[in-house]
Amino acid sequence: MVAKKIALPSNPEHAVGAVTADGAAWYDDEVIRRLGLDEGALEPERERARRRAEEKRDAFLDGRTPPTPPARPVSRWRFRWRRRRPSPNSRRKPTT
Repeated sequence: MVAKKIALPSNPEHAVGAVTADGAAWYDDEVIRRLGLDEGALEPERERARRRAEEKRDAFLDGRTPPTPPARPVSRWRFRWRRRRPSPNSRRKPTT
């Protein structure tokens, strides 16, 4: 899967979403709401990003057919994004 960022028309460095070569798009709803935008205003930028993703996908495949994804999950790892606290035993105790 190849995806490219959807940027603000006024600031190409500020990403507000992403789009894949087949046209599936994801938006950061909080940023769009905060800036007072709607998805219609971002449509030209979304289409531009989709074309870039399509070009990159075609260059990557170089005429080959895309691989088929496996029928089973590749990994069952669950990410834990919270910060872990050190255990009390891991701290050095003062020597007397």
